[in-house]
Order: sequence, then structure tokens, then C-alpha cells
Amino acid sequence: DDYQCIDFIDSFKGLQFVQSLIFVVRGVIQYLECAGLESNSEHTCNKDGPGIINENNLICTSFGGQFCYYMSMGEFLVKVILIYVAFFLLSRSVSLGGKIFVDHRLEGAEIMLLKRVKPNSSDDTNNGNHQKRRFFRMKPKRVIRTKATIVKYDQKSGLHSLIYEAEKRNCVKVGQTRFPIHYKNLDATEFKMLKLPGVPNNVMNFLFWWDVCVFVFVFGVGIMTVVLWAEEEWMTFGIIYWCKVFYQLFSLPFLVLKIPGLKVLLTHAKNTGYKPNGTLVLHKKRKKNS
Repeated sequence: DDYQCIDFIDSFKGLQFVQSLIFVVRGVIQYLECAGLESNSEHTCNKDGPGIINENNLICTSFGGQFCYYMSMGEFLVKVILIYVAFFLLSRSVSLGGKIFVDHRLEGAEIMLLKRVKPNSSDDTNNGNHQKRRFFRMKPKRVIRTKATIVKYDQKSGLHSLIYEAEKRNCVKVGQTRFPIHYKNLDATEFKMLKLPGVPNNVMNFLFWWDVCVFVFVFGVGIMTVVLWAEEEWMTFGIIYWCKVFYQLFSLPFLVLKIPGLKVLLTHAKNTGYKPNGTLVLHKKRKKNS
């Protein structure tokens, strides 16, 4: 479900941003204490600096500080992977709660039409979607995706006129300026919103590439710093600590989705929730007992 994937991503990244603020304060305090500036003594950052794991707990005593450090790094990488898995699932999900509106306000929007077909259906080869037969046994139904742009909405018939992206590209190649028009009742059609009219880009797509670029840049700079500057092990631990902090600090754009009502408006996905038995349903406000 679109809403559940988006809710997981923005909640997770929002929590990372809050954690980064705590880790910034903690790291600065650790540096001031271990540097020995007040007492003019030798530094103890190799024992008490940022990124140095306390070896007094049971696990570190049993397996050593190196094990605790790699376990902490592995935990961080698992969190990053979970976010990217959620983004991948979002690209394959639909709004199970339905769309906010399906009328003239969608004119100019880019959508992905979804058609579920059986593996042996003749539609399997449409729009260049080819898959090997051996995969059909694993999935009883597959989804054919067709990217389209909404041109106009007819209030009398309730139909939207669409231009398919694949057909538009083919017409442009042969020099045609008029494109085939298809008429769809989007109320009875399963589709995924890609880009809302008036919005320069897909918000979640922007946030995904923002996060990828920040991760590559921060840890790229961190690795170069380790190679060129870090002479001792504790320096490497400190650099990686600040890489994790700055990566989480740059989760700030995800907080936009925390603004009430803005998440629903930008993503065009209705609020959904789970029943006690695990069934996903459209969210309903509880009725106040009189």
C-alpha cells in the first residue's frame, strides 16, 4: 500500500534526524572531554572519543571491542537497506485506500495504469513487458504497467482522455505530432500516481535520490578521509561516527511529509490502517461516545 510505505519511510527518516541532533551534542561533548583542553593533559580520545564503544558491557567483554564496533556498523547498514527496500516496495505498490479525487483536478498528471493478468494471457507481451515462462509458475497473476499522461476530463461521461507514453515516443520517432487518445474511467481503473499536476517532480522520487546522493557523498568523503588522514584505529571510528551523524542529519527534507495534510496531498494516497486481525483498511476516525 502506498500510504503504509510512505508512512514507514518518513517516520524512519524523521526518527533518524532526531537521533542525529542527539548524537551531534553527544559527540561534541565527548570531544571536549577527551581532548584534555582544560587540564592541558594528553588526550584520551582513543578510549573515550566519539565512535569508541565502551567495552565494559557483557558482549564486548566476551567478543571484544572490534566485534561490538562491526555489530554497530552492521545495525546502521541494515537500517539504510530497510529504507531502500521500502522505496522499492513503494514503486510496486498501489493506493489500496483509493485516490483523493478522480476528476478534472488530475488533468496534466502522470499516472501508471496497472492491469492484472494471468500468466498465459495474450496481454503478457504488450508494451514490451516480457518475462520468461518459468517465472509465471511463481506468480499466479502479473501486473502490466502502462505509463500515461492525463489530457482532459469529460464531466458528462466521467472519462479521462489519456496519452500512453510508449505510443507518444513512437509517434515522435516517425515525426507525428498527433498522438493516439485513449478514454478511461479511472474510478474503475487501478492506477498509481506518478506526478501530480503543478508539481515539478514526484516527491518520493526526489527524496529517494536525495538520500542516495547524501549517502554516497558523506561516506565517500569519509572513506577518503580515513585513507588520507586516519593514522590510528580510533580516528577511523571517529570519522565513521560523524559520517553516520551527518547522513542522518541530512534527513531533514523528509520532515516535510510530517506537516499535517501535506503527505496526503503530495502523495495522493489515502490514510490506511490495520485491523486487529491484520487486514488493511481505509482509516476511519473513532466516533466520540456521547
